[in-house]
Amino acid sequence: METIRQIVGFVGSLLGDVLKSLAGTEVFEKEEHIRGETKALRASFDAERFRTLQEFVQGLPTRMIAAVTRAFSTYFQLANICEQVCHPERLEFRERHSSRQPDSLLDTVLSLRESGLEAAGMQAVLDRTGLVPVMTAHPTEARRRTVRERLGHVGDVLGSWVLAETPSSDRQAVKRELTRQITAMWSSDDTRARRPTVMDEVRGGFDFFDHVLFDLLPEVYQELESALRAAYPGHTFRIPLVLRFASWIGSDADGNPFVTPEVMATTVREQRSYVLRRYIAAVAALAKELSHSTKQAQFSDGFLAELEGMLEAYPRLFEGVAARNPNEPYRQYLSCVRLLLENTLRLTCDDELVGEENAVFQDANHLLDSLRWLEESLVENGSAMYVVEESPRDVVYGPVRMLTRQVEIFGFHLVTLDIRQNSTAHEHAIDAVFELIGRGTAAYSSLDENSRVAVLTDMVLDRRPVIPWDRLPQLEYQEGRVKPQLVWAESLQRVRTLAELQQRFGPACIGTYIISMCSDVSDVLEVLFLLKEAGVFRHGDGDPECDVDIVPLFETIEDLRQSHHVLARLCRNDAYQVQLAARSLVQEVMLGYSDSCKDGGYLTSNWELYRAQQELVRAAGEAGDVLGSPLTLRFFHGRGGTTGRGGGGPIHQAILAQPRGTVGELRLTEQGEVIWAKYGEPTRAHRYLEQVLGAVLTATANVAGEPEERARWETAMAEMSGTSFEHYRSLLGDPDFLEFYRQATPIEELARTSKYGARPAKRAKTERLEDLRAIPWVFSWNLIRCLLPAWYGVGTALTSFIRADEGNLELLRQMYRCWPKFRTELDNCHQALAKVDMHLVCYAIDRLVSREDLRERFKRLLVSEYELTRDAILQVIQVEELLGDNEQLQRTLRVREPYLDALSLLFIELLCRVRTPLSQHDAGEQELLEESTALVINGLANGHKSTG
Repeated sequence: METIRQIVGFVGSLLGDVLKSLAGTEVFEKEEHIRGETKALRASFDAERFRTLQEFVQGLPTRMIAAVTRAFSTYFQLANICEQVCHPERLEFRERHSSRQPDSLLDTVLSLRESGLEAAGMQAVLDRTGLVPVMTAHPTEARRRTVRERLGHVGDVLGSWVLAETPSSDRQAVKRELTRQITAMWSSDDTRARRPTVMDEVRGGFDFFDHVLFDLLPEVYQELESALRAAYPGHTFRIPLVLRFASWIGSDADGNPFVTPEVMATTVREQRSYVLRRYIAAVAALAKELSHSTKQAQFSDGFLAELEGMLEAYPRLFEGVAARNPNEPYRQYLSCVRLLLENTLRLTCDDELVGEENAVFQDANHLLDSLRWLEESLVENGSAMYVVEESPRDVVYGPVRMLTRQVEIFGFHLVTLDIRQNSTAHEHAIDAVFELIGRGTAAYSSLDENSRVAVLTDMVLDRRPVIPWDRLPQLEYQEGRVKPQLVWAESLQRVRTLAELQQRFGPACIGTYIISMCSDVSDVLEVLFLLKEAGVFRHGDGDPECDVDIVPLFETIEDLRQSHHVLARLCRNDAYQVQLAARSLVQEVMLGYSDSCKDGGYLTSNWELYRAQQELVRAAGEAGDVLGSPLTLRFFHGRGGTTGRGGGGPIHQAILAQPRGTVGELRLTEQGEVIWAKYGEPTRAHRYLEQVLGAVLTATANVAGEPEERARWETAMAEMSGTSFEHYRSLLGDPDFLEFYRQATPIEELARTSKYGARPAKRAKTERLEDLRAIPWVFSWNLIRCLLPAWYGVGTALTSFIRADEGNLELLRQMYRCWPKFRTELDNCHQALAKVDMHLVCYAIDRLVSREDLRERFKRLLVSEYELTRDAILQVIQVEELLGDNEQLQRTLRVREPYLDALSLLFIELLCRVRTPLSQHDAGEQELLEESTALVINGLANGHKSTG
């Protein structure tokens, strides 16, 4: 079987043939020259040779740069597909069958059993486990959907070939098909003609359910059941919803003015329509298969009575059903189910119903009841294979159980939406309400925190409405966003739309309201007040009710440090105690990895996130005394895809590195930038989900003992965090830093020319670093090969700690060996360092920064800290060179680096030309430059396998 390198080489040679055929020999020769030079420089760096290559690139016409850039960008897209298809772990997964692969669900459950966890304990773990990946939109997605589809075809062809027993026999057919797909890619536009709308992003998300997730999630449950059967023979487990999905796409309004209330409503309707159509198709397929006749098979009395009841309940809708399928009760029954689903779809789309007015499924539970009657009859009468087949070590779902699981997981909503909005938006809305109703002489925003809390508490507990909904102005939109003077009214309309959607489609359609940049109790009570006014939060007669969780998102270093105090004060607040009672004493808290890293640096961010979780768990435990019953805390981890945003390494290892007692019900963001990498192909998605779910089960079981040295390790981490924070903030606080940053990186080009996503790069139209989103912050550093957010401050912290005491180096080595938290953080930083190229960083600064004093000063700072970080990490992990302990990744990077270097040189040259005054080149040249810049950003994103 061919190796990954051989497959990449084969596909690369096909790209070369296409390049010569369609772009011309000159483009191919220029591309090969640049690649040859960067490869030679990687083998042995020579400053004079590097300068000569720079001059060669500077002498290329813009059209040639554009063509060569396309070649490198296309190469990376194809190389990524080859690596995904041929990854050894993927091939092992395909061949494993029932073997115990590390980190599989079978391995996880067997390990828990071997650790002494009995069946009752395992059931308790299952009951406490709830993994919810939350999909977010991609603010920096560089590829068109067309390109992704082409790459999917390439992956399918390669996958079929690589997995075949005699791949060489099909080589010519594979070559022809791949050449056709690569030709089509080269002949198509690489980037979008326009910025995608929010609804484009919503509909793009359906692709992952179409091709992977809708069928995959029941398979994960099936695998979990099989693992439990193998580990605990003879025991029957109740499998709750341990895995389901949620989404921000279409409902994340934080800094995105295009996520309007109407867009949110359309998202809910389209998700509901999508899932109903999937059920209709599945039921129709079942009807074709279940042709059982009363003359040949038996049927349960309960099932036949249910069928008779359905036919009698809706005679107009079901007219002719029995006549079309005489003697075939299952087909009759499934025809009734299909017709009810079709009517439910019509109701969703505001179309006219067929038959009786109430001839619809009221909710997903109604459909589940119908499917369970069918399951019961099949199992009782010799057709259990349509439901489930069981052996001593395996459980295999039949088509009916697959559909039942899908309905349990996806309901009638597909994924539950989270609303997210910035805390300042709620403050402005309440300011406007106070002015509208003439409440007091002082504006709400002028009140201190204690006064705000007192006013809000009174208004929440007062059952009388405050907001005069009939006096609100009509929303007016301009270019897809509400007019600035009506932003406050849109915030009010959003909660009203939330109430209307839940009333019409059920509470599962929207389940969470997240408050970004939350810093105090009033930020939470503002949302509770708005929900009360809209009727989502209800109290008075009987038990209180609220159909959403209110979730504070703590993102800055200071807010993380204060988060447990905020939780404690909330639990003592009379109004919020009613909300907690309405939510069964469950409080979700979201932790922001991206913004905390931007605010405090990598090391400090990770430490403060860790400490915040510990303190929040302690505060929740103490709150039980105030509330009279224990408070359940659920964490939502807002991790990005890269090290600088909380990602970077395997997520299952990060979960196992969390503080004890903080995992159970767990939500985590799946950033758009890496959704395709994780969920674009079924085998890869299956492997990822089982690893993450297995890690959550293991962490929830909490069978590992507490290390004796943990207190000492935490003291060391606190000291290093303080040093790192001070050094990192000294960089960002430099009066000249913002000017340097805007010139040295492509942040302005990302904000101005990006066609990657619907969301703006900044939360507000200011020049403040605080208002810049974390994703473009990280991406801008990645594009000049610096990756600063992933390491700056780490070297100073480690070096200072090592020098402070002769025993500290050995202490750090012990921490690395024995403490998953420290090992994970250091490994992620280590891998980020390996992707940095300081030669290119300095070249970018020299070409792009106008002031010589800034160039030299910031180059010294960056190079010095990089070298400190590299040397300190190598000391701690005891290897001689970067990635010396990870040969596979080292080999992969060495193959990719010459291509990345080439793109980086082309990118820096394009930035210089784009920034040249318009008077020095014509409009056509300017358009080509901007298109080429977008193209090279695309290529670098593919080369890095992330955008921020």
